[in-house]
Amino acid sequence: SFVVHHGPILFVVLAMAAGLFTIGCFGPLIAIFVRDWLHASPRTFGIVSGMVGIGLLAGTQLIRMMARHATNDTLVLSGLAGIGGGVLLLGAIPHIAATLVSTFAIGFAFAAIVVPAQTLIQRETPHEMLGRVGSTNASIIFLGQILGLVLSGVLAQAIGVRMVFLLCAALAAALVVAGHLFLRSTR
Repeated sequence: SFVVHHGPILFVVLAMAAGLFTIGCFGPLIAIFVRDWLHASPRTFGIVSGMVGIGLLAGTQLIRMMARHATNDTLVLSGLAGIGGGVLLLGAIPHIAATLVSTFAIGFAFAAIVVPAQTLIQRETPHEMLGRVGSTNASIIFLGQILGLVLSGVLAQAIGVRMVFLLCAALAAALVVAGHLFLRSTR
């Protein structure tokens, strides 16, 4: 109940769920994308997949510095936009250089969601409710990831791998707009 009635916390929980939904869609399909669209080797797949982790590590460090100059809400919205931009680039340009940039961007952008979201949750939640809010947060974001994993295969069969990436980009863009409007209305 606390999460649902606290606008900023609800927003960041849903943003993390959307981010993990996108990563859930992206994860199983990237091997197929590398094989079928890039016509690349397993080594290339390893490098492409690793770029998400490198982006996440770099993002975690840089986002902490950026948090001094931007609000948590702004960083989370930027993270959603970054994930959308990353999967848009991935779906739009099937080239190894674009794929490396996009996978790095996806990891970096996910850090822009997770770091400020966790900070906001810790700051805004009364101490005695941290356990309940944390478990609600975990349940919702993992549900997003599971839905992404389940739907990615079904969607890829129906519309193709690249279209799934483009659909995830459209979802991220819609969530950025909706999140901006929602946060404006809760202030």
